[in-house]
Amino acid sequence: MGTPLHPPTRPMITFVDAIKQCLRKYGDFSGRATRAEFWWWQVFGWIGGLIFGTVDSSIRSFAGGDSYAFSPFGSIFGLAILLPGLAVQARRLHDIGKTGWWILVWAAIFILGLIPLSVGAVIFFVDWAAGGKPDLVIPLVLGALVTLAILVAVAVWVIVWMVRQGQDGPNQYGPDPRVWGEEAQESASAI
Repeated sequence: MGTPLHPPTRPMITFVDAIKQCLRKYGDFSGRATRAEFWWWQVFGWIGGLIFGTVDSSIRSFAGGDSYAFSPFGSIFGLAILLPGLAVQARRLHDIGKTGWWILVWAAIFILGLIPLSVGAVIFFVDWAAGGKPDLVIPLVLGALVTLAILVAVAVWVIVWMVRQGQDGPNQYGPDPRVWGEEAQESASAI
């Protein structure tokens, strides 16, 4: 018979299994993650953020507080899922053959992308504080537009990489998470 051309693949991970796996690998930046594992984790974060944001807002409304005040439950949830979120993103990058350090590159571009907005705001407020009419609204608007363009470009870049199919078979970061067992991994590498 010989070796099959395509090793047997695992069924797509479920929402609950993806959350369990990400929590089990809480700070594990090694190995690979499938698209489903990464995107199910994103959905979990969005749903949790919505739920905890609603709880925080309801508590503030009931207490008569400012609706823009600190959100303790949402903040705690966000901090709790930050590390596993970064870890699953690094493992997802590994699955497409990229280093997890791209996360820092994206973060640096994001932070540097805020500079045009900041410069425009400083020019605007310096003119306003000097008693002049804020005629220099153009630098503020241009800074905001450049910042928006940079942030959208980075977001598109991240999404494009996160939706890519992972590399078939083992790569430098580990075995293919979509393939069953070691013998399937070896047969995939032999192809």
